Amino acid sequence: IRPSPWVESCIKHLPEATRVLDLACGSARHSRLLAERNYPVLAVDRNRLALASLVGVPGVETRWLELEGEN
Repeated sequence: IRPSPWVESCIKHLPEATRVLDLACGSARHSRLLAERNYPVLAVDRNRLALASLVGVPGVETRWLELEGEN
């Protein structure tokens, strides 16, 4: 899945090396895009499998969090 055109257009407004939060990252398309452009990313989601796909991606840190209910 391609990153959102809106996210792609907004990246140019981020100061260099800004840490970015990708909340409810899902497939992590935006986390990957930002990391490729050298932004450190904290990717958060309730889907452990989605987060597992980010293991080893340089510049991406992950956190599991149940976003819609109790932990």
